[in-house]
Amino acid sequence: MGKTIKAFSEASLDGGPSVSAPWKSGHPGVVMFFASWCTVCRGELPTIEKYIKAHNFGSTQIVGIDALDAKSSAQTFVKQMGISFPTAYDPDGKVTTNLFGITNLPETFFVSKAGVVKGVYLGAVPLSEFAKGLALLN
Repeated sequence: MGKTIKAFSEASLDGGPSVSAPWKSGHPGVVMFFASWCTVCRGELPTIEKYIKAHNFGSTQIVGIDALDAKSSAQTFVKQMGISFPTAYDPDGKVTTNLFGITNLPETFFVSKAGVVKGVYLGAVPLSEFAKGLALLN
C-alpha cells in the first residue's frame, strides 16, 4: 500500500481496444487479477460481477487482468463467468508479476487516480471488503 503503480496498457482479451490502467486517464480504479486455472477465482468472480452490475461507481473504473493463462482458456473463462468489465490478457506476467508483484491469484488492487495503491486484497475478495476498497477511492 502507498506504492505508485506505473500506468499500463495491455492487449484486450476479447481483441478489442487495449485495456489501460484507469489512472492513465485520471480515474481511480479497481484492478482484479485472475486466471481460468484459479479455482478460487471461479467462486469469486460471479459474485463480484453481480455487485458491479448493481452499483454505480462514479468515475472509478474496474478492469480485469487474466494472468499467466492460455488465451483460449482465458476467453472461455471470462465468458463463462459473465465478466462485463474490460479484461486485459497478460500471458507472460508483464503487468501481474513485474508491475504489481503478484505471486498468487486472485488479488484485487484499489488504486487512486494518481496511481497510488490505496488497498489490496489477497484471495477472493468478499463483497464487504470490495465495498471498503471502493470507499478508499472516493
